[in-house]
Amino acid sequence: MMEKKDLLITPSLYTLFLYTLINEDWTKSDFVLSTRIPMVIHQRLRSIFGVDVYTIESPKKNSNKIQKVFFENSEMRKYYNYSADFKYQRVWGNDEFYPAMKYRKQGIRLIEDGPFNGESRLFFKKRRLKQETKFLLFWTKYIFSHYLAYGYDSKVTVIYHTSGIRLNKELEPKGKIVDMKALWSEMNEQRRRNILNLFGIDSDFVNRLNEFSTVLVTQILPIPDDDKIAIYNDMVKGIEMNKLLIKTHYAETTNYSSIYPESTVISTPVPMQLFDLLGFSPTKILTISSSAIQPFVKDGVDVTFLGTGCDKRIQDVYGVVKLENIIKK
Repeated sequence: MMEKKDLLITPSLYTLFLYTLINEDWTKSDFVLSTRIPMVIHQRLRSIFGVDVYTIESPKKNSNKIQKVFFENSEMRKYYNYSADFKYQRVWGNDEFYPAMKYRKQGIRLIEDGPFNGESRLFFKKRRLKQETKFLLFWTKYIFSHYLAYGYDSKVTVIYHTSGIRLNKELEPKGKIVDMKALWSEMNEQRRRNILNLFGIDSDFVNRLNEFSTVLVTQILPIPDDDKIAIYNDMVKGIEMNKLLIKTHYAETTNYSSIYPESTVISTPVPMQLFDLLGFSPTKILTISSSAIQPFVKDGVDVTFLGTGCDKRIQDVYGVVKLENIIKK
């Protein structure tokens, strides 16, 4: 059995970003990442830092439910075979991500993946049944452990989260605040360069950031592109388009550069929160309901946050999300 120090296991680019801030030895870790995180990130980890990255494939978009079940069970079995001789001192990431089942008894150091919704234990029990009963390992082993993900299990003793996230009363004692700006300011230049290299940020772009007075943060939305663009067109009326930075969600396929040719579009996989650490200070922020704007909401900044209530189809999928849900007062 080969013992290693750290493993990060996550389907989330944002969780990966927070990990690079929290763990100063992240470049010596192993990684288990979903293809929800673009492959360019997997490749940079391997080529720049020389670390072991195991890629968990996602089912094809046109797969039916049965095909998805078989596919994900196959992916689980492949990972268990691959990692049979590995043992880690510390495991970090998201315990609801199914490859993490292997490490639950050990205890996983959870890292935030966007806003916790503060739902009850019952809510997550129902979600567990939806997420995990499709896995053979659930029935043969894990069903008897009564493990409840998202930080509720006693094996989880710490949940790293930013100050804008509200943990509910049951989870709050496990919370450990991540002050991104403090961590960034304490880093040496090499650690900062490592993070910028991972996310493909060069010095020329850093120097240009504050040329943009307005930022539009887009999202993956359950509505047609035409409807989405109609909403954004209303939001950018009266804006100097050459002063507009459009930060897209990396999984979007919309070609914003062709729609807004005068603006600068960032469609590469880079967390919006990293721009705050680089000193980006827009005077106007536009979004439908992205929590990524949280670090930029400050006194004197004009914020347009429509909320999911702007379109019933969005609200039906994501629930009611308003600005006060993501900004801690």
